[in-house]
Amino acid sequence: MKPTLEKIAQEAGVSTSTASRVATGKGYVKPETRKRIQQVMERYEYSYRNPTKTVGKDVLVLCGDIQSRVYTEYIRGISSVLDDHGYRIFIVDSEYDGKKEERYLRYALKGHFAGVFMLSAIYTPQLINIIKAAQSPIVFLNRHIKSLESDIVCVDNYRCGYLATERLINEGHRRILHLGGPENSTTCNDRLMGYTDCMKDNGLDIAQGDVFRGELHKKSGEEFADFVRENKPDCTAVFSANDLMAIGFVDRLMSRRIAVPGNISIICADDTEAAREAKVALTTISYDPFTMGEAAASLLLERFEDPNGQKKKIMYFPEINERESVAKYKKR
Repeated sequence: MKPTLEKIAQEAGVSTSTASRVATGKGYVKPETRKRIQQVMERYEYSYRNPTKTVGKDVLVLCGDIQSRVYTEYIRGISSVLDDHGYRIFIVDSEYDGKKEERYLRYALKGHFAGVFMLSAIYTPQLINIIKAAQSPIVFLNRHIKSLESDIVCVDNYRCGYLATERLINEGHRRILHLGGPENSTTCNDRLMGYTDCMKDNGLDIAQGDVFRGELHKKSGEEFADFVRENKPDCTAVFSANDLMAIGFVDRLMSRRIAVPGNISIICADDTEAAREAKVALTTISYDPFTMGEAAASLLLERFEDPNGQKKKIMYFPEINERESVAKYKKR
C-alpha cells in the first residue's frame, strides 16, 4: 500500500500539517523534527505530488538493453499509440543495472513523468519500496514482481519454457540443458520453471550444472558453449532464455567445428531479426512484442483515466517458429 502523509506523520510523531510542511518545502519546521520526518519519508520512498499540479505529457521507458530487437519492438508499439495522444517518450537503457533502474524510477516518480513503462525490473527490496510509493502509474511489459499488484502486459513465459523443452524432447533429445538468465529476473525464472516442469513431466533428470545462469548477452552464450564442451559432453540440446545468448552459443560452437544442429540442437525464446539472420537460423518461441507494446500503451492511457481502478494483467500465448537449429536426436 502506498504510504500516506498521515502515516508518515504518525510514525514521525508529528501532526499531518507539520509533515506536510516538510513534504512541500513550505513553512518552518525545527531542524531536528524535519530530519526525523525526512528519515521516515526516505524509508517509505515517499515523494509528495501536488494534487492540483497538471501532469505533463512525458512518459519514461526503462529497458534493460536498447540493442535488443525485442525491446525496440516494444518501444515501437508504445510509440505508435502514445504519439497519437501527444505524449513524449523518453528511453533509459539500464543495462540490467538495478541501482540505475532505482535512480531513474525515483526521478520519474517525483512528478517529472506522467507514467512509466518497465521493460526490465531487476528485483531489489529498494525497487519494491519505490514502486509501492509511486503516485504515477507504472505498467510492466513482459516483466512483473510477484509481490506487487500492478498493471502487466506479458507473454506466458512459463509456457515459453515448457514449449521449447517439449519441442526438443519430441525430437528424441534427453540430455537437454538450459541457458537461463539472471536470478532476479521474473521472466527468466518463469522460463526456467517451464523447462524444469517439462523435464520432470517426461521423467528426465536435471543434473547439477544443467542450468547455467547468463546475463542475456552474447558473451554469456559463448561462455556457456565453453562450459558445455568441457563439462557436459553428453549434452545434445539446449533451450536458451533469449536469442542473443543462443547466437553467442552457436557462434562459439561453430568456431570449434561443432555442428548445429548436427551435434547440438538449440531453441530459444524471443523471435527477433537477429535470430532469423544468425549463422544457423534459430528455431524460436515466438510472440509479437510490437502488439504487446501497443497493449501496454493503451493500458497506461486507461490508467490515466481511472487511476484507482483495478489493476489488469494482459497475457499473450507463445508459439513455435520452426527454422534450422533443431534436429532429431542421433545416437553418437
